[in-house]
Amino acid sequence: MTEMTGKLRKIEGTVRDYKALGVHNVQLEIQGANNLIDLNVEQPWMLRIGDHIAVAGEDDGRSGKFYGYAYCWTAFATL
Repeated sequence: MTEMTGKLRKIEGTVRDYKALGVHNVQLEIQGANNLIDLNVEQPWMLRIGDHIAVAGEDDGRSGKFYGYAYCWTAFATL
């Protein structure tokens, strides 16, 4: 069971690692952030390691996860 704080906030940084959970769901690690980020979006997500990202969402006070609802990114990684 989750216990959301009810306060939206933003986490911003460089994608260090990710694990695809589905087309609309991904778990992220962002450099400098202490939270595991669980991003769940309506459109398919599109990220790479090294991309700069900002994620808006809420903290789950019980698990320590950050649940992201929206994101924007800039691709800095090379192909």
